[in-house]
Amino acid sequence: MSQSPALPPGSPPPPSGPPGPGRPEDAELRRSVLDLIGPVRKMREELERLRGRVARQEERIARQDEQLDLMRQALQRVRQDTTTEKDAAHHETAAWYTDVRRRIDDLAGSAARAAYGDRAAAERHEAHARITTALCRLAFAAQPSSPADWRRAAEGVTGDPDALPDVGRAWQEVSALRFRIGRLGGVHRWDFEVPAGRPYDPEAYDLWHKSDPGLPVSHAVAPAYQVAGRAVHVRAWVHTARG
Repeated sequence: MSQSPALPPGSPPPPSGPPGPGRPEDAELRRSVLDLIGPVRKMREELERLRGRVARQEERIARQDEQLDLMRQALQRVRQDTTTEKDAAHHETAAWYTDVRRRIDDLAGSAARAAYGDRAAAERHEAHARITTALCRLAFAAQPSSPADWRRAAEGVTGDPDALPDVGRAWQEVSALRFRIGRLGGVHRWDFEVPAGRPYDPEAYDLWHKSDPGLPVSHAVAPAYQVAGRAVHVRAWVHTARG
């Protein structure tokens, strides 16, 4: 019987049997890895579904944003059209106002001639300006006036209760104009404020037809017509006089 050769001192002993399939812990590790593959695959599939849902949601949001942009543009156009329509309407009423103030001035001129016909032209013109001013302050006051109010105002200047001719038509025009402007909406104002004593500025005011442009501003014979947030539609009609 042969004996195995002796091993050098300190060498590990040889294996006692043939090599096996592996250590138990290796098999356990493989089973753990296999157990994880299924859940990981499911998590990956769920993640892909979530990514697809997010992408579809982003597309839906993008389409809604486009629709909102179109709606904003349409609303802006409507607002611009509405503003343009209102501006055009106020321009029409501004032209109407200049006609009305001229009609009032004609009435005042008749009253001045009736009461001051035998006096100097300068005195008659001054009375004319005062009557026009009194009538316009009534016509464009915060509260409506009556034809009787107009007659009393003219009498206050002339001293003659019959100097002012029939005001019915002019009074009706003023009433219709005030109603029309009220229907247009927006805040409007009749501005009588002018810087008395300053030189007349043709860029800022309209000169009353019997005033001297070389004299300083006295007062507004008829008010400026302005809508809040817009440029003045009709400038104030100013009278000039010696200080």
